[in-house]
Amino acid sequence: YFELLYPNPEQYQRITNRQVVVNLEKHGDKLIKEREVDHWLYFKTKDDRENFLAKIKDEKFEIADKETDKTLEFPHKLRIKRVDKVDIDSVNEYAIMLWRIANECNGEYDGWETSIEKD
Repeated sequence: YFELLYPNPEQYQRITNRQVVVNLEKHGDKLIKEREVDHWLYFKTKDDRENFLAKIKDEKFEIADKETDKTLEFPHKLRIKRVDKVDIDSVNEYAIMLWRIANECNGEYDGWETSIEKD
């Protein structure tokens, strides 16, 4: 099962992205309006987090929150945001990019969220 049917980590991230987009649509969002999208990431060390930020500096993300919770396995939290489109193709492009870079920096990408826009 795990070798044949279970999605690999990148496929799982794409599935998660689709679930959020479908949830937006279920609540009446037409996915047309660009809006602020928040992303959560966690890192084992402060240096890993700073390395991640250096790698995405040209992507125009804003740091929304940066803190440390030493009770976690990945204690160095980061929330970044940017105004983006939220159709599935756009989401997969930026979310998978962040997921890959987080992995390169010994981090975990914990997903994204945004507001529901009905107009």
